[in-house]
Amino acid sequence: MTGQVAGVEHFVIKVANNKVGLIICKGGETIKICKKRLERVFM
Repeated sequence: MTGQVAGVEHFVIKVANNKVGLIICKGGETIKICKKRLERVFM
């Protein structure tokens, strides 16, 4: 796989099209929460 960075973990989770909304949640809340948590880890 190209574009890999040393020390960085990468994983893929396959999700059925009709279930994607359950992961993203209304207004992208799950994504926003993950982003905030990652920002705290890397600051």
